[in-house]
This record gives sequence, C-alpha cells and structure tokens, in this order.
Amino acid sequence: INDRDWVLRANTVYTRRGRAIPVTENVNFIQFKENTVYVQLSFNGISGSNGIVGVTLEGTPSDVKYSTDRNGNIMYTFSVNGLSLSADITITLTQNSNDASGTVYPKLSGNNVTFSGELIPTSQADICRSGFIRYR
Repeated sequence: INDRDWVLRANTVYTRRGRAIPVTENVNFIQFKENTVYVQLSFNGISGSNGIVGVTLEGTPSDVKYSTDRNGNIMYTFSVNGLSLSADITITLTQNSNDASGTVYPKLSGNNVTFSGELIPTSQADICRSGFIRYR
C-alpha cells in the first residue's frame, strides 16, 4: 500500500445508509497510481459520462497517513483534490489479507460511499478505467 500503486477492486458498494449493492469489480474501484487517485463507480443500467455507464473521478492525493490498529489492521487515509473530486478517503486493510474497504467522504456533500473488496497491485488488477484504459 505504501508503494502508491494499488487498486481496491470492489465487489460490493455500500451507500451512506448502508445499502449493499453488488457490483462488477473491474469497473468499480479506488486506484492510487503514482500521484493520482481515481475513483470509479459504475452500476448496470445507469449511464454516465465515462463511456462505461458510470462516473470516473480523479485528483491529486495529499495528507497521506498510515497507521495500524491494535488488531493489526492497516488504516490508510488521504485527501484528494481535483477538478471532479474533492474528498477524504479512508482505506482499511484487514490484517494478513487483501480484504479491504475504502470509504469516500466527499467534501461538498454527505453522500459517502464505501467500496468493499480486494486491495491488489495495479499490475494484477485487470481493471477498465474511463476511456477504456485497461490495466492488467
């Protein structure tokens, strides 16, 4: 996670009210790649501006902090600012696994969304980002 080249591929997205929505993991993710963060959310049947029926937001990370709780879980927090994204993001990585969740807290609304799935290196992610950019 400290290499800043990872993807949290979500198989479930939780709304701010806790509703669980199963999603396709190769198009629903939080990606931290070098000095850019991408948040992509795509639901079947909902069209968006990113060419894959959803929305892709990007920004530059700042205030990156890393900590470990008493159970060995890793907490990775950072802010993201860009033309289309201004949010605080908290990633929680479960001890001794790739199981992770990432909550996006938009700074201009209370519409938090939590991505739940697996955190892996970008090179192993097999994701499709806006514009049909594919990472394997």
